[in-house]
Amino acid sequence: MADYSTPMFQFTGVTSGIEWGDMIDTIMEAARAPIETWEAEQDTLELKVGLYEEFSAVMKSMQSTLTTLKLASTFKTKAAEVTSLSSGLAGNAILTATATTEAYIDQWDIEVLQKAITEQRIGNSLSSSSTALGLSGTFFVRSGSQRVAIEVASSDSLRDINLKLSQAVDDHGNSLNITSKLIDNRLVITSAFSGLGSSTGSDATVTRGSWTDGTGGSDYLPLPGEGGTYPVITQIASGTTTYTEGTDYTYDQGTGTITWLSGGAHPEADSEYTITFDAEYTWNTNTFALEAGTGDDILTSLGLNVDDDEHHIAAQDAILIVDGVRVTRSSNEIDDLIGGVTLKLQGPGKVLLDITTDMEQAVTAIQNFVDAYNDAMDWINIRLSEESDEDAETDFDKKFGLLHGDSLLWQTKNQLRRLIADPQNILGPLKQLSQIGITTESTDYGKSGKLEFDSSVFMQAATPGSLAFFDQWMTDAFSDSATPLNELKTGFAGGTFSISVGGRTATITVNATDTLANVSTKIAAARDSSGNALTLRSSIVNNTLSVASTDMEENLSFTDPDGVLLALGIDTANPDDTTHHVQDTSSYVGDLVTTLMTKLDDFCSNMVDSSQVSVGSTVTIKGRIASRINYLNTQITTIDERIAAFEEQLSIKERGLNDRFSQMETILSQLNQQAEWLSSTLAGLSGTSS
Repeated sequence: MADYSTPMFQFTGVTSGIEWGDMIDTIMEAARAPIETWEAEQDTLELKVGLYEEFSAVMKSMQSTLTTLKLASTFKTKAAEVTSLSSGLAGNAILTATATTEAYIDQWDIEVLQKAITEQRIGNSLSSSSTALGLSGTFFVRSGSQRVAIEVASSDSLRDINLKLSQAVDDHGNSLNITSKLIDNRLVITSAFSGLGSSTGSDATVTRGSWTDGTGGSDYLPLPGEGGTYPVITQIASGTTTYTEGTDYTYDQGTGTITWLSGGAHPEADSEYTITFDAEYTWNTNTFALEAGTGDDILTSLGLNVDDDEHHIAAQDAILIVDGVRVTRSSNEIDDLIGGVTLKLQGPGKVLLDITTDMEQAVTAIQNFVDAYNDAMDWINIRLSEESDEDAETDFDKKFGLLHGDSLLWQTKNQLRRLIADPQNILGPLKQLSQIGITTESTDYGKSGKLEFDSSVFMQAATPGSLAFFDQWMTDAFSDSATPLNELKTGFAGGTFSISVGGRTATITVNATDTLANVSTKIAAARDSSGNALTLRSSIVNNTLSVASTDMEENLSFTDPDGVLLALGIDTANPDDTTHHVQDTSSYVGDLVTTLMTKLDDFCSNMVDSSQVSVGSTVTIKGRIASRINYLNTQITTIDERIAAFEEQLSIKERGLNDRFSQMETILSQLNQQAEWLSSTLAGLSGTSS
């Protein structure tokens, strides 16, 4: 018989006990694996952006040093050196000098005999400048062709008279060319200009002053030179009108006064008219004179008409001797004697004035460029050669090797080296930087591409007569080199000319319809009578024909019977023409440097410029580095967008997992309830069986 005391089946409670969150996290962590790859890629891109930004910075730093070197004025600066030849006197105690870029390099012997002096009248010292003087009357001030009356009242003090002099104006409303001051209770009247201001002529232009109906008006000739007298007037005319003495005007030769009569004709006020003299008349414009007037003798009372050393300092011109030539000037500041040079006279003495090239600014600017260029090369070399660090943990270490062998870097290095080394297509004897001391360093055969600067070689090239050069002649610059010469030069008929160099001579025939380029080709192909080529080169630079010897020891010589070369600008009879014949290297240093630095500046701009340009229908970034940075940033943005989209997909997936596991939890709960019911039912059945 069966034993029903033990149930056939036993059910235990089904509980979930499952960490659904951990399971979801594990699933999602595995699902996010692509994001980690993308983020690592993004980190690398960001590090590359940082490196390219460093690259851009070093290129910009180099570019900033080019500004000064692109200016022609940097290489035209002149220095004026003054050396005293007078014992016991420093040069700057005799004169100082400043030179502009246009100053001619030369040397001058200058002896200052006297400085220019301003005329001055010094009155007596009174007990007070504010006490009424009790003087009543008029006196006149004459300065050049100005004559102004100063009215003095008995209540006027010295201070009042000084104020009237300071505020006085002539008939045209112009202030007197004098200054008036009070010094130690003395009235001190000084001309506004130093020196005499002498002029000489047989006629003069005068401006008509004020006019009063029924009274007329007066004009005044400028003061005569020292010891001179006013001239005889032979004619006064204005335009086509000639005025008659006695009818239209009277003339007082003793005072130089022209009085226009009220009943006659006269020039309009403030209009100019011409006075003709019977002989040369010398007058001064920078001196002044005081004339007594009516009433009290004010000038005598104030001591203003005393001619001793205490009361009167006479005007005098500056006198100096320049290379044996006696020179006078009314001012101690002279800028019209030596071209491009301003002299300031300080006192008598003799000096040697040297005008030299001042290359200090240029040397400093070149050294700054070389340093910045080398910094850029160092940066490129390091980044091209460094290896990556597989164990790198920091961003700094992770940068290593990211640009190893980068094409943009080595292309930049090669282009910079080519720009520095290539000959420049310019006029003159200087074509390469190596000629002026800028060379690639010789260490390790110059593999680094870094530069060296020998300032002594540079100064040799910049100093006239210091550096050997090839003989070279240039024509005028034409509008183009492809147009027939008879269209560029009116009357050009062609002809023949000969060139000799190194003992060989060739004759070139030029047709009226030849172009400048044709002439250059004919010169390059020219042969002597034995069929030998000449040691010269012919080229066109900026529509200018250049002919140069290729032997440093041999000069070119020309014969030009038909005036062909002369018509093109080469005057073979004038070998000292610096425009058409090279005299030395100094004047061409600036052309070489500015040409190359302008090219380098353009190159740098094409590397770092972040502005947008249109290429066809596409808009892109101009600079190559800037464009590379923009490209990498675009990739970073694309990855950001990819990650964002993937995160959205993962979010949807995670919500789905949560929903599914929630359903499973519900099902398990139901199963658990069923299991408990079954277990209870079976237990009941088991009890009944017992």
